[in-house]
Amino acid sequence: MTLSRYLIIMTVATILCWVAWFLVLFNINPHEASTWSFMAFYVSLFLALAGSFTVVGFGLRVWLFKQNDPHFHQVKKTFRHGMIFGALLIIALFLQSQKLLHLWNTLLLIFAFAFLEFFFISSPRET
Repeated sequence: MTLSRYLIIMTVATILCWVAWFLVLFNINPHEASTWSFMAFYVSLFLALAGSFTVVGFGLRVWLFKQNDPHFHQVKKTFRHGMIFGALLIIALFLQSQKLLHLWNTLLLIFAFAFLEFFFISSPRET
């Protein structure tokens, strides 16, 4: 798959995920919603955020910061970072909805995802 095809597919999929999230947001009453409705809310928001962070992160890495790694390494890094940032925000949003988000939980969550990123950085590269 070429880089331009990847970016087009990722951008279209991200836009579709944002549309799905807005449909869930405006068409479901949270007071009468089932567990599946909340799952649709969180999953569509996670996919939209992960896709947005991935596309924007790739653009920033390649065009703004002019990093010299091959593009497939940049794609892997930005996809991983997009998933991590998306998961971080979704977990924080869920904890906030349950009134469980406090400073120590937030710090623990950030440290857990930082540890996960350090694990990926320290693992040997596959080419």
